[in-house]
Amino acid sequence: MKPIVFQEEQKFRPVWMVVILILIEVILVGDLTISILNENAFGPVELIFNLLIALFPAIILLVIYAFNVRLVSTISEEGVHFVWLPFPKKAKTISWQEIKSIQFTTYSFVGYGWRFSSKYGTVNNVSGNKGIALELNNGSKFLIGTQKSADLINTAIEPFNRK
Repeated sequence: MKPIVFQEEQKFRPVWMVVILILIEVILVGDLTISILNENAFGPVELIFNLLIALFPAIILLVIYAFNVRLVSTISEEGVHFVWLPFPKKAKTISWQEIKSIQFTTYSFVGYGWRFSSKYGTVNNVSGNKGIALELNNGSKFLIGTQKSADLINTAIEPFNRK
């Protein structure tokens, strides 16, 4: 890759997901405890215990995995690059020759993660409402979320807007 003009790594921190997963664990443990204390009042202890044992590691792994997800975006002399890590996928590279327009934008809520928007096309967003909007020569659109300031982004893309 040619020299990097701008790079940002954003970490996905889904607090709401962790709260939901912890609540599920609390409910499972509570149900197991009540079943044991009431001598199986809510069903067979073995079934609840097996469910708890089966779900606990999966939920812990989901929390760990969610806290390791990050969006890395880069602007270089070659083009705009972005990738979701730790997903085993090659970075998406959009060369400057493919880009019709690029600009910093503030947008309304479009959701988090990778999704599609009729207004912005393919959206890659971790949080917030700021991003780099790209329109390609073939009509495709991309939006890459950022936590950086408009001045920084505009400074990074200004040399390429003049080409």
